[in-house]
Amino acid sequence: MSSDPYYLLSECSNSDLSELNKLLRPETYEFDYQDALRFGTLVDALITEMHKVNVYKRTVEDVIYLQSDFKLAQEMKLAFYRDPVCAAFMKLADCQKISIGMVKHSWQQFEFELRMRCKWDLFMPAMHQGADIKTTTATTQKAFEEACEHFNYWRSRVVYMKLENTNKDMLIGISKVNLKVFKIPIIRGDKYWQKGEEQANELAFNYWHLFNDFNI
Repeated sequence: MSSDPYYLLSECSNSDLSELNKLLRPETYEFDYQDALRFGTLVDALITEMHKVNVYKRTVEDVIYLQSDFKLAQEMKLAFYRDPVCAAFMKLADCQKISIGMVKHSWQQFEFELRMRCKWDLFMPAMHQGADIKTTTATTQKAFEEACEHFNYWRSRVVYMKLENTNKDMLIGISKVNLKVFKIPIIRGDKYWQKGEEQANELAFNYWHLFNDFNI
């Protein structure tokens, strides 16, 4: 378990919505998410939180990684920095910025607010824009877009964008297979936003009435 105090905060996060979605739709989760999350944590740490990484012990905090996984993650970090957009973002970014606030939702014409939190991979204050880094088995741009659709990544970006009231965002995928970097820009109101907002509103409503004591 991570020692990061962020995970002890009480506000609802997008991860909480994902856990609720697993309960409501268990048939959509057919593989071991923990293994994917574990590797994603390694890549994120190598790019955005190197102070948590011990390269000699191959650990992130207290988690030990296989040599093969660690080597692949390092290669993915190099691929990330070879991409000119990603490299430019890193020069401007606050990594692992925490945002907390009230987020407005509307579900079937019912409007409510939910106190939420998020932790950005990258947030560029000068651009008022964030970005999220994803590891993926996709080998093409089209396959990465399909993966984002399957894993409801649009929903997460809507939650983050609402918390900081941003109009632009980006999903960045790094392929575990061929080390290609894929980028999907998201603009408030576009097709990705609309789908993500619908997903966020539905799950936020379920979270609100199940766990939030109907607080408005």
